[in-house]
Amino acid sequence: MKKRRRGERLSLLERAGRGLDALIGVFSPRSAFYRSSFRAGIKAQTAYRGAGSDRIFENWFSTSGSADEDLLNELPTLRERTREINRNNPIASAIIDSIVDNVVGKGITPQAQPDAEMLREAGVSDGDIRKFIGQAEREFENYIAWADSTLRCDFFQLQRLIERKEIEDGESFIVPIMVTNEPWRSLERAVEVVEADRIRTPFGLEPKRPGVAIRSGIELNRRGAPIRYWIEKAHPGDRQWAVKKKGKQFMARRPYLPDGTPGIIHFFHQKRPGQSRGYPLFAPALPLFKLLDEVIEAEVVSARVQACFSAFVKKVNAFGTAMNRSTFNSSTEEREETLSPGMIEYLEPGEEVTFGNPTRPGNTFEPFVLRIMLVIGAACGLPYEIVFKDFSRTNYSSARASKLEARRMFTCRQEALIRKFCAPIRNLVLEEAWLKGRIDAPGFGDPKLRKAWTEAIWIPPSWGWVDPVKEVEASIRAIDAGLSSKTIEARALGRRFEVIAEQKARENKLETELHGDSSPAPGRSTGQDTLLNDQEPETVPAGADPMEGQ
Repeated sequence: MKKRRRGERLSLLERAGRGLDALIGVFSPRSAFYRSSFRAGIKAQTAYRGAGSDRIFENWFSTSGSADEDLLNELPTLRERTREINRNNPIASAIIDSIVDNVVGKGITPQAQPDAEMLREAGVSDGDIRKFIGQAEREFENYIAWADSTLRCDFFQLQRLIERKEIEDGESFIVPIMVTNEPWRSLERAVEVVEADRIRTPFGLEPKRPGVAIRSGIELNRRGAPIRYWIEKAHPGDRQWAVKKKGKQFMARRPYLPDGTPGIIHFFHQKRPGQSRGYPLFAPALPLFKLLDEVIEAEVVSARVQACFSAFVKKVNAFGTAMNRSTFNSSTEEREETLSPGMIEYLEPGEEVTFGNPTRPGNTFEPFVLRIMLVIGAACGLPYEIVFKDFSRTNYSSARASKLEARRMFTCRQEALIRKFCAPIRNLVLEEAWLKGRIDAPGFGDPKLRKAWTEAIWIPPSWGWVDPVKEVEASIRAIDAGLSSKTIEARALGRRFEVIAEQKARENKLETELHGDSSPAPGRSTGQDTLLNDQEPETVPAGADPMEGQ
């Protein structure tokens, strides 16, 4: 019979089977041999090595809990450690800044584009649509500066804050409110961003109906859909500067109000079915962040200690050295303990000077740190070059490949931010402006037509160019081949084609008036380069970050 390997753990059924085989072997060795052979064959054919319990995997412990069972108890610790890493670890801080700069940048701006086909079917004229576009653009432009309920951020800064908290905390909570006591606001609609710590279950709160569950401040119905969010009025960690609130310490907020408008927006990336809360992006990489931080600190301290010992004085006669030390009492002669450029020192007989040779950091330090950084970047979905702004190891092809790989993650995050925050808030702003008579939108009260009126294109910041000549030529060829359009290419640059065309028309008109004819002036566009000549292409020097400045 096959002997059990050292460290291998057997299940209860395996131990029972082997015991039965041993018992049968006493009376019929042949039967016991066949039984053990067939048992080993079945195990070899059906078992996954990843589910093994031998000595290699004996310390591999796993759980089979639900999404909330595995997450909610450990979520506060994950958030606290991620914030500490972000405060004190430059690598973690650089990763968050890089993601926010590329996802949001200066801001994701809307361009009104109502569903003209549906509106025409409802009897709306093209003139009404054009009029609405101008009114909607002006109203939202005026609203941008007043979006924050605390007046600390504008609409674009709120985008950056919400994206940053989603990365750091794993989730953001946005509460649309009406501010009625500040007459200087263009509109009463405002946004309050609630930190994840304030969403928690009040002490002693129990579900009022059977089938309802309360998990980490979120009340769920039978289907697992949120029906109420419990928000603490003061931050639980604000112990030093806390202001006592009168009345109840918690307020409940429904995800949707009776008229269908959002009451609270829970912005997070769901990874498992039934997951109620989000967790930080750094959660899988937190151990590596901590260990790498300690390795770098230890290496820097070692290098500093070695650098402190610049020179050593050796004495051949130890007895003489001791005698000299015991009788050395001159008040005018002092031992030199400092070094200066060009100094000449006369040594005593038997003394020899040797200089220190620091060996830290060693030759393996940089490759080791670089490899850990690559793993951390992969855990965050980012190439090394984008995270650490190091393009010294890349050429045009590899730099562009890194950008394209990173854009997949950035665009997914942009779309999520637009759908969950930008578009809903803009819809609420336009609704208030319509109710106050500031915009003309026939049929806006109908939910279907309201959706048609509020359609918009959201333009993210430009990605920038690695090689402007090659990429401009590629854009021109794509337009000529019918694979793209000037509108699409302008949007890729973070611009609006309508704005570019209007600006070029004004420039052409001014140049015509100045030159007195219709012939193009030197350096003047003829209209064929409306899109691509609007801005000067930016070149990227070797080793620089092609995505910097977005």
